[in-house]
Amino acid sequence: MIEKVKNAIDDFLNPSATFFDADYTKRKAAEECCELATALLQSINKRKAMNDQQIEDEIADVLMWVNELVNYYDSAYITARIEKKKQNYFKNGKLHHNYL
Repeated sequence: MIEKVKNAIDDFLNPSATFFDADYTKRKAAEECCELATALLQSINKRKAMNDQQIEDEIADVLMWVNELVNYYDSAYITARIEKKKQNYFKNGKLHHNYL
């Protein structure tokens, strides 16, 4: 029991420590992605239903939870995969039409 309390205190004092378990983090990331998808679709289909700030709020929520989610996976692999995707989708800084 004392070891659990000590670990909890250490985690609290460590600013990079995560306070969420993996399942909770996955649920929140999925929830926020769905909310962003809904906001984006509403901004297209119902032009007045969503304003830019609402979409920006959802983007911020997604980025926050995805950044937390990375703690449970191989961040080096994820970074390399992002770079590979950028090479595939973008040529000279522009979206490459063959990948649409």
